[in-house]
Amino acid sequence: MSGLVLCEDVRWISFHSGYDFGYLMKTLTCQELPSEENAFMDLLHLYFPCIYDVKFMMTAVEGMYGGLNALADTLNIDRIGPMHQAGSDSLLTAQTFFELVRRHLNGSIDDTRFRGQLFGLGSNFTKFKNNHYYQPSSQVGMQSSNGTSNVSNSFQISTGNDDSMQEGY
Repeated sequence: MSGLVLCEDVRWISFHSGYDFGYLMKTLTCQELPSEENAFMDLLHLYFPCIYDVKFMMTAVEGMYGGLNALADTLNIDRIGPMHQAGSDSLLTAQTFFELVRRHLNGSIDDTRFRGQLFGLGSNFTKFKNNHYYQPSSQVGMQSSNGTSNVSNSFQISTGNDDSMQEGY
């Protein structure tokens, strides 16, 4: 075992990543993906038990929408490197995650709300909305950087993809 999958100690931080995780699961299992979404989500949570999707998380903040670049612009984070390059996209995803948590989620993550949720998949509200964010009735108040993607269970923050097709969401 690599230590990266099937391990609750590894935190996967992503941005609108259903297809990415589907590809990884197909590669890891050497099998076709389940045809039913519930079975897909069960397999996803087995291999990747701790996922945080920044696109899903940003729906908790009133007025926040768009793709990764739009979110980075909103959070005043500069991209390093060209768009759609793995290193650049990964770094920007991690930076936006930590800044979103720091600024808008009071420096910590509610695992019951965000862990294991993917934008547009599963049983969360984003699956049932067409091209617009749904704003939950209990929204996180807005407050007015950098880190790595391997963080503790509590996500206490002290310092510190695909935009082309999703920019309008």
